[in-house]
Amino acid sequence: MSSQKEPSQHQSDTDSNKEEKRSHELEEEEEAPPSIADDVSETPTERYQRSVNQTKGTWFSGFFSGNSYIPHPKKVKEEDLSDDAEHDLLEEETYIVPRGYKYHVADLPPILSQKPVGKYKTGLIVYLVCEIIAFVFLLASSTNIPWYKGKDVTIDDINYKGAKYTLYNQKGGGIVSFIVRDLRFCPREKQFFQTISASTIMATMFTLIALVLTIVRLAGKTSYVWSMIFGFFGFMWALCGNALSISLFHIGRCNEPRLANVARLDAGFALSLIAWILLMVGLLVMTFVTQCNFGPAIRHVRVMDSFYLLLLIMVIALCAIGNVTTIWKRHFGDDKVRVVRVSYWHTEVILADGVNLIYGRAAYRCSAYNKRIKASVSFLILATVFFAIAAFLAIPAFFKRGMRILSLCLSITACVMLLISWVIAVVVKYRKLCENDVGGTVYENYPGVPTGVFNGYTKFEGYGLAEGVVLQIVAWILSLLAIILNFAIPWPAKK
Repeated sequence: MSSQKEPSQHQSDTDSNKEEKRSHELEEEEEAPPSIADDVSETPTERYQRSVNQTKGTWFSGFFSGNSYIPHPKKVKEEDLSDDAEHDLLEEETYIVPRGYKYHVADLPPILSQKPVGKYKTGLIVYLVCEIIAFVFLLASSTNIPWYKGKDVTIDDINYKGAKYTLYNQKGGGIVSFIVRDLRFCPREKQFFQTISASTIMATMFTLIALVLTIVRLAGKTSYVWSMIFGFFGFMWALCGNALSISLFHIGRCNEPRLANVARLDAGFALSLIAWILLMVGLLVMTFVTQCNFGPAIRHVRVMDSFYLLLLIMVIALCAIGNVTTIWKRHFGDDKVRVVRVSYWHTEVILADGVNLIYGRAAYRCSAYNKRIKASVSFLILATVFFAIAAFLAIPAFFKRGMRILSLCLSITACVMLLISWVIAVVVKYRKLCENDVGGTVYENYPGVPTGVFNGYTKFEGYGLAEGVVLQIVAWILSLLAIILNFAIPWPAKK
């Protein structure tokens, strides 16, 4: 009796051990990653659902948003697949990211971590500190603090010690106090001050946006690129403000002495310059840390796409500078007129005693000249706008073939407009535009200077092409080069 009882007890123990072992094996199977055999046993729809489940909560850093590189698997119908296609679809074990990168969800590189880690976190913190200080300095420089401060110099019985030149008014010392917006007797100086203030305010706004986006990125949202793009915009606007302030410091001021002769650069300029340097340092740190690899697809793009975008940015900058600088210039060098500079918007006459006279374009009263010069600057502005849109579209063109085509079409259109613009400018310089007699006028012996006579003699003989036209020609050559190379270098095959 006892002998029968023992085997039955032994058998029950064996069964319980088997069940325990079996349950343990099932748990291991659930924890283990799916093998090729398991993968093959799945239908495409089941595998699609498993891929979606695996990627839930996964964050990919992209150019436009945190979700821009989530490669959602395409849901397929089994009946639409051939045997070979179904087999190829099923034997993929890894998760495919655009441009060929493959990752297991658990093995994503640090650049794709939801929250920045390691050098990415350190770089963002350094970038954030630079942005905070730059924002405070730019905000301060855009207020009513002096950018130029008068020196202890006396010119024409006026002592400039204690004079303060802010972006909005001028006061102190022996100068007449006035508000910049009421500065009607010297429109050129007024435009400089207003442009510097606008540039500084824009730099402050873009830096603030970049600062907020950097904090958001540290919290695990959005992407590196948005913060860097707005930081770059802030950097460029600050650069414009600083460059213009230095230009204003050295150029003539109508009937007033140059600021370089009566004043020195002061706190406003210093703060703006330091802010610009900090923004540059922050951008360089982030560029070094990320190596411009904001998403896995970046490593597999055409190098020409990067050069194309860079060339477009250079072209836009050259066109913008060419729009506001001198297009023709002539040195007379006699006892009355020293130099005459002609731009799209006004003509500057520098007299022998150093006085600067500014004449608006309408002062020529020559309809042929006004029509042609308006056409030239209009085509230049349109070309700049088209190049800007093309540059904006060149960013998604890294990944989308259609965007590259659209960007190139806009660049070609802008290139033609730019060609028309500088050709008109060159032709106007060499043609006689109006022929009425200007005898007895102040500038009858100085061709190219407005005389006030209706359709009075207008010809720019003896003038040389200045930086405005030269920069346009250089920009046109660069844009043409960018377009040709983009077509010459092979495009990625369609997928």
